[in-house]
Amino acid sequence: MADPKDSSLQFFQKASPSQWAYVLKYYKEVMKIHAHKTRGFKKNGPEELLKLDSWFQETLPKNIHARKDIHVTRDELIQVTKWKLIRGKARSRLLDLVRLNTDLAVKQATQKAFKKLPNISSAITALTNLKGVGLQTASAVLCAGYPEHCPYMADEAMLATPGVEASDYTHTEFVNFATQITSAADRLNTADPDGKWTPHSVELTLWVHYLSKDYKPSILKNLPLPDGSARPKDEEDEDEDDDEDKVTSSEDHLEEEHSSGDSKNGMEDSVAVAASGTNGNGRHTSSLDEDSNMSGGRGSDNEVVSNESSNSNLEADDSLPKNGMLMSTTNSDQNLVLHNHSSSTPQDLKSSIVEPVVCSSSLVNHNSNSSFSNNSNSNEAVNLTVEGGVEVRQQVPIQN
Repeated sequence: MADPKDSSLQFFQKASPSQWAYVLKYYKEVMKIHAHKTRGFKKNGPEELLKLDSWFQETLPKNIHARKDIHVTRDELIQVTKWKLIRGKARSRLLDLVRLNTDLAVKQATQKAFKKLPNISSAITALTNLKGVGLQTASAVLCAGYPEHCPYMADEAMLATPGVEASDYTHTEFVNFATQITSAADRLNTADPDGKWTPHSVELTLWVHYLSKDYKPSILKNLPLPDGSARPKDEEDEDEDDDEDKVTSSEDHLEEEHSSGDSKNGMEDSVAVAASGTNGNGRHTSSLDEDSNMSGGRGSDNEVVSNESSNSNLEADDSLPKNGMLMSTTNSDQNLVLHNHSSSTPQDLKSSIVEPVVCSSSLVNHNSNSSFSNNSNSNEAVNLTVEGGVEVRQQVPIQN
């Protein structure tokens, strides 16, 4: 028996006839999924199970009742056994044992069993006298002939039935299972006289419900309300929004942790890139303004942009994406202040970076051609030259 809180057990006890009917209509779809998952890489593939299941559910019942003396033939018994094995758990040599039965033995045993119904216990006993026929195969024969009296002993349906031990393959436990299923069919027919529920249709519905949890959860997610009306649209959207919020919150948390660690690890690279004043293509993208504040902007082709002002500090634009963009500001009266917006420096920049010389009383010229700048409070300047992506610095005295 499954956990008492299992959704299939809850469904068995509380679902309305319209909800049962909704789940049952997905039988063929879930069977197709089941066939591909269990038979996809086996001989004859999923088609073998699908054809056998169609034969068992639709053709065999008609063949049985088309005979004057209702019975199952030896060949049909073999096919029923094969259907049972490939639909559920394979058991070695079982088919070989079933083939040992004669045509006459199978005919007499199945005739006797059908006549014992609706006494399931006696009918099962008559069939299990055949070679290779156990409780599950016997239930399949009875179910094919009289679905209104006997359910098939499917493991999944037993797990979804309250008070039944699915692992207990005993005569007593099968009778217990059949009794519970028959009671459920009676309850559904009382609530919905037009439903025409049988023990077999109840068992099929439980099979679909149990496997849908893994095969196709959307079936159960869209289960209609007890009165048969569709689930409210806003309720479905709310569930989806909750899932999206959880994912977004998780991603934001990880990004914050990543950025926090990168701001420390990438500071030295930021200093070097800002001081060099070049992007990955060897281009200078810095600007110098001694009279006005400037806010960082984004250059094309993933450029590294540096803004400098002799009279005021700058603030990096927080809206810049974290895609390799770096910003820096230099003030003639203060040390170099850098803002790192990247967890790493592009590889082509690293190859041309040289250790910067940061002076609190001198300005560093970042023009692409050789030039220098000075400070009124200093007697020297730094001359910068970029040749082949490599920055060359030279301190020169200022002639007053």
